[in-house]
Amino acid sequence: MELAKWFCAFDPLWRALKHSPPPVSKEFFQATLMSLQATSTCISVQGSVYRRETDWDIHVPEFNEIVSLTEKYLYSKPKRFYFAFEGETIIYLYYVLLKCRDGAIRRRALMGLDEHPRRECSWDTAHSASVGRWAMSQEEGQRGNVKCHEIIEEDRVRLLGTEYDTVKGQIRTWAYQLRNGERVYLNHQWP
Repeated sequence: MELAKWFCAFDPLWRALKHSPPPVSKEFFQATLMSLQATSTCISVQGSVYRRETDWDIHVPEFNEIVSLTEKYLYSKPKRFYFAFEGETIIYLYYVLLKCRDGAIRRRALMGLDEHPRRECSWDTAHSASVGRWAMSQEEGQRGNVKCHEIIEEDRVRLLGTEYDTVKGQIRTWAYQLRNGERVYLNHQWP
């Protein structure tokens, strides 16, 4: 309810900023980050009650919007490595990689991570892209760029956790897939 009120209040400002002539204002980029956060929060709140991974498929339009907003935001950023103390876009692209099963949208998210290497707080584009590619390979197999409905519930990866080894400089990620109602555990190490 509160998010719906926020979107109603934000919409006139957002429309005005989106349709303002170049050069794009600083306020547009700040509003883009706000929109990313609000959209992701809305999806997360709804997703908190989902029992199956296929339930996330109804959010394909929102996932597409997240990637589109991120692409616009990243267009203003350097294509060289940089660090930001605040979270900007990595967490949202990572979220899309793990919850959206539309191959075209996922590949656009990967492109945003690959073409704009950076760190935001503790988030790293190389690690996020690596986990995303791993999850996609587990779900899609050799089929490549697939649509949501082509990835059945049993093939979908459910993330369990991540462990950081700062001494070795490695990150391990655990997940599982359901096979005949039983969990099959998977793990991924980077690098």
